[in-house]
Amino acid sequence: MSLERYTHHDVEVTVESSLRGKHRGHCLCEGCQHFAPTADDDEKLDMLEQIVADALATAEAYGFPCPDAAVLYALTRQSTRIMVAPVYECSDRQLED
Repeated sequence: MSLERYTHHDVEVTVESSLRGKHRGHCLCEGCQHFAPTADDDEKLDMLEQIVADALATAEAYGFPCPDAAVLYALTRQSTRIMVAPVYECSDRQLED
């Protein structure tokens, strides 16, 4: 695996070089009629962001080494729909782990 670091949305992240910039093209949510947040959704999205922040704090308190991965995994496990969520970019993943 060839990893590289670059800045994405003002955050330095690690990505598999061959996958850099391809997450949207690989994501089934892009272009789906059910995934179309608008400005009218901003308040609801703000509330969801707070729920996620609380979940991350809980995962950290439980001692998960990567709270982000734990919360993402929990979301995909508890969903009534089957969803696979590969991680293309991560700010915590270093080039040499």
